[in-house]
Amino acid sequence: GTTLMITILSALFGTVLGFILYLLCKKSRIVDKVNGCINWFIGGIPTILLLMVLYYVVFVGDASIGDIWVAIIGFTILFGYSMFDILSTSVSAVSRGQEEGARALGYSSNQTFFFVILPQALRIAFPQIKNELVSLIKETSIVGYISIADLTRMSDIVRGRTYEAFFPLITTTIIYFLLIGLILFVVKRVEIRMTLRPFRIKKIKRGINIK
Repeated sequence: GTTLMITILSALFGTVLGFILYLLCKKSRIVDKVNGCINWFIGGIPTILLLMVLYYVVFVGDASIGDIWVAIIGFTILFGYSMFDILSTSVSAVSRGQEEGARALGYSSNQTFFFVILPQALRIAFPQIKNELVSLIKETSIVGYISIADLTRMSDIVRGRTYEAFFPLITTTIIYFLLIGLILFVVKRVEIRMTLRPFRIKKIKRGINIK
């Protein structure tokens, strides 16, 4: 339960963070430069070190923030910047002619991005998003270093009490496979719905009717 909660909340919050960062950087070059420096810094330190800095330095002595939320904040930052990179790459992969065609039909800049560019970019981004989700659920196995009793940590506790490594480790491995399979199944269903969803004629003609 702890492993799933950290994974799901970090993915949700990280997606929102990455999307907001992309919009801000799109509007301002100064924000883009600052964001690039932060992204470079975060990408240059190990995940476990980031969690330990948050736990022992940033939130030290703050009882209002539990251990689990420190982990969620850390993984949200990591996943958010991954989503920012994925979104930037995917939007760039969409043909420039799509934007020009939408503007020719009367769409505004924001309408063009949200109704034309973004849906196509998300279809391109889904394979990368799936890989990031798999990496995220694997990386949560290190939260035991900041005193969180997640799946991997509990297997260590069982192994330490029973002095038997085979059963707890194999069981934990199987559970991770099941969790990853479940998350990939859900993401795959969302990807299929987005890919096969037909465009509505009214939405396509919306720009033509604008006077």
